[in-house]
Amino acid sequence: IIVSMLVIAGAQFVAFQFIMQYSRFYIFELNTEDDD
Repeated sequence: IIVSMLVIAGAQFVAFQFIMQYSRFYIFELNTEDDD
């Protein structure tokens, strides 16, 4: 059970990091297109 919790926590952390990076990249693209 503990291992499962750690795996789930790790998966959520990785997913959160991925979403943050993707959002930052997406916003950067919008800003670049906006400036152009």
